[in-house]
Amino acid sequence: MITSGQRLVVKIGSALVVDTDEAGPRKQWLAGMAADVASLRSRGVGVIVVSSDIEEILGLAHRVLVVRAGRIVAELAGDRMTEENILVAAFAETGANHEQKAAQVTR
Repeated sequence: MITSGQRLVVKIGSALVVDTDEAGPRKQWLAGMAADVASLRSRGVGVIVVSSDIEEILGLAHRVLVVRAGRIVAELAGDRMTEENILVAAFAETGANHEQKAAQVTR
């Protein structure tokens, strides 16, 4: 069981993350946040990161929970934790509603 001293919850508003001059994320700030998360994890602190940025999540996480419509629809770890598997889990029901049998994920 994780004690309250080991829990850290961080909520960051989009105003802190988005650089209005660049019309994109503040990359240096996000890199610093990633370093802080890695430092906390190395000390055994549990960290929960909520993000729609798959690259960011894959760089930070050792386990991914995919949430759709307020429900956890997939838990991915290890070799299963890929961009393709995250997208398939996130949108699987959408394809099923349209009788879609397969999809291709491209970058």
